[in-house]
Amino acid sequence: MAVEERRYLLRDTFQEQFERRNSRKSECRKFKEEEEEENEEKEEEVEKGEEKRRRRKSCDVRLYQASIVREEPVIHP
Repeated sequence: MAVEERRYLLRDTFQEQFERRNSRKSECRKFKEEEEEENEEKEEEVEKGEEKRRRRKSCDVRLYQASIVREEPVIHP
């Protein structure tokens, strides 16, 4: 009887260890997935920021070019 109890207890502890290990693995997977999603969101924000900077710069250039007064050459008779 004692041998059977030991086997049962050993089986139970191995099962518990297995379940804990699997739960840790699943937690790690979830964490990695969440981290990847956050990184993707950050990359999208960076890309949007770069696009805004490019647009702002091109608008600044256009405004500067429009603000330059163009003088027509004076023709002397």
